[in-house]
Amino acid sequence: MVGTIIGEQLNKIVAERTGWQAKMKIENRPEIVDITRGQFGFAGERRNLAGIQFKFTASYGDKVGQIVLDGVIYYAAPEKELDELVTAWKKDKEIKEDEIRITVMNRILELAFLQAIPLSHQVKLPPPIAMPRVELVKDKKEDKKESK
Repeated sequence: MVGTIIGEQLNKIVAERTGWQAKMKIENRPEIVDITRGQFGFAGERRNLAGIQFKFTASYGDKVGQIVLDGVIYYAAPEKELDELVTAWKKDKEIKEDEIRITVMNRILELAFLQAIPLSHQVKLPPPIAMPRVELVKDKKEDKKESK
């Protein structure tokens, strides 16, 4: 059984540009830093949860700039699942359950990119991911007529 993400919190946001480089490589690195147990109270009800601490870093070129986000994802699940999650983390520093790991990493990426895109604009760096572009597509029938 897979639990659910019930919230998140950002604790640190850093965006800096120290120079410029043409055709710089942008490297995005999401990582889980720690997993701890806790409780969440809402409307008089307490739920057990795991606090999954994360760090996201977007590095630009050869020390041209970076965006760093630190935060916590709150993950609620049955007691047994939380025990297994925390025990596995303490032992191997990884989330073994694929569904949980994918769910958490996708949420980290969502949070990070939603914050990093406007931050990159503020410090005059390119967005950390390729933005969609509209392109003109010629009709194949017209191409065939023109080549005759």
